[in-house]
Amino acid sequence: MALPGILAAGALRAGIRLLTTEGPKAVAKKYGKEGLKQVEKARRKQLRDIDAKAGFTGGKTIANPQKTAETLKRKARERRKKRKQTQDLLNPLETEQPLRFKKGGKIKQKSNMGLYGRS
Repeated sequence: MALPGILAAGALRAGIRLLTTEGPKAVAKKYGKEGLKQVEKARRKQLRDIDAKAGFTGGKTIANPQKTAETLKRKARERRKKRKQTQDLLNPLETEQPLRFKKGGKIKQKSNMGLYGRS
């Protein structure tokens, strides 16, 4: 049964629920083409409100893609540099003194891994 004119608020809510659960064919069958247009318009408004509440700005176009690419590269370079500095501060490498164990001597620079008894 198609309803003429503007749908009431309750019918819009029911139409939106019907649209999301069963799709536009069910809404068109129940409210007609005009009702479907109104329900889709109300659903778009509902989605815009949800996006606005979540802070989604939409896909804004980039004015100058080259500038954006340069900015991204610069920021990535700064992050890498910062990470290297942090690693150096937290874990300074001491290569001046070789490792010593309680038994045995210094570790040789060239070792034959897995070749026991061979020199």
